[in-house]
Amino acid sequence: MKKSGLNFVVSIVTCLVISYVPLVNNAISNDEVVFAVGEYDPFVSENRKDLGITTEFVRKACQQAGVEARFEFMSWNRALISAGKGAYAGTFPWRKTKSRQEHFIYPPKPVSQTHAAAFYLEGDSKKPPAFSSISQLKDFRLIGVRSYWYQKEMEAMGSRAFLTRDADQGWNLLMLKRGDLFITTFRNGLEDAKRLLGSSFNRVRYKISSSPPTNEYLIVPKVLNQEQQALMDRVVKAIQALHANGTFDTHYSIGGKY
Repeated sequence: MKKSGLNFVVSIVTCLVISYVPLVNNAISNDEVVFAVGEYDPFVSENRKDLGITTEFVRKACQQAGVEARFEFMSWNRALISAGKGAYAGTFPWRKTKSRQEHFIYPPKPVSQTHAAAFYLEGDSKKPPAFSSISQLKDFRLIGVRSYWYQKEMEAMGSRAFLTRDADQGWNLLMLKRGDLFITTFRNGLEDAKRLLGSSFNRVRYKISSSPPTNEYLIVPKVLNQEQQALMDRVVKAIQALHANGTFDTHYSIGGKY
C-alpha cells in the first residue's frame, strides 16, 4: 500500500474511476513484465540501487519464474489507476481493500509486510508501553497521518490525537513537541526520520506494536488477457514458492538488510 509507513491508501472514489477497458500497452511483452510503482522507502524507492526491499523480492520471484521485470515509477494514484486499466502487469505493495478487489486479483501470498510502531524523541516523552492497538496509548498525545489505517481509531480519541496531511508534517510536529508519539510503520518511519531530522535522528526511539504484521500484495489487474494472465500466474507461483522455502521470512526479518 502506498504504501505504508506510510500506508498508501487510495480512496474508493479514486478506485471507481478505473475503467474496465484494457489499454494498448507493453505491460507484458514476451517474457517481460512491467510494474507500476511509487516512492515508499525502503520498500520501493527509485533512490536505492536495488530499488527497495520489496522490489528486490518481486525481482527474485520474477527471476525464479523465468520472467524479466521492469519497474516504472510514478505517483501512487497513477500507478493504481494505470495498472487497473491494464497498462501494467501489476502494482505493489498494496493492502487488501474491498474497492481494490473489484479491479485487481490478490495472490494468496504477500510481497511485503509492515509493522506498526510508535516513535518518540528521547527526553521529550516517556517510553510507551507494549501495545497492540492505538487505544492502549490513550495516555499519550498521538500524532498520525490522515488516511492511514488508524484514522478512525485516532479520531475517536478527540483532542488526544492529531492527524496530519503526511508523514513529513507528522515528524515536524513531533520535533515541535506538539505530541508525544508519532504512529507510522516501522521501516518507513525510520527512513523518513533519517531523511528529515538530521542530527536529531540520534534521539529517535520507538516501540514496535505487538500486533501481527500487515500484509501487502502485488496486485494483478483483472483485465489482462489469457496469455498475459498465464505469465503473471508464473510470477504468483514463484512468490508462493519463496514463502514456502523461507526466503520471504528471511528477507523481511527485523534487523536484516534494511
